[in-house]
Amino acid sequence: MQSKLGSVFESTMNILIGMIVSYLANILILPLFFEKTLSTKSYISMTIIYAAISFVRTYCIRRVFNKLNISKKIKSDGLQYCTKSNLIIVKDKL
Repeated sequence: MQSKLGSVFESTMNILIGMIVSYLANILILPLFFEKTLSTKSYISMTIIYAAISFVRTYCIRRVFNKLNISKKIKSDGLQYCTKSNLIIVKDKL
């Protein structure tokens, strides 16, 4: 299971990379749809807004998956998948 700090770090790295891609996409794509060219400040503002939305979305999705508490444990009798609601044991055939 990933810690909350790990989720923040993963979300942050994902967003930083996404911000670069988003900024470049704004510069290249928006002029194709609008006759007026926007200022650099406008491009940066849009990028920051979308990055903030993306951060919240990514963090929340990660925490939901962690809340499901799916983990793998290897025991001598096989592979055990654990969740809060059920327990399934899959025996190794090796």
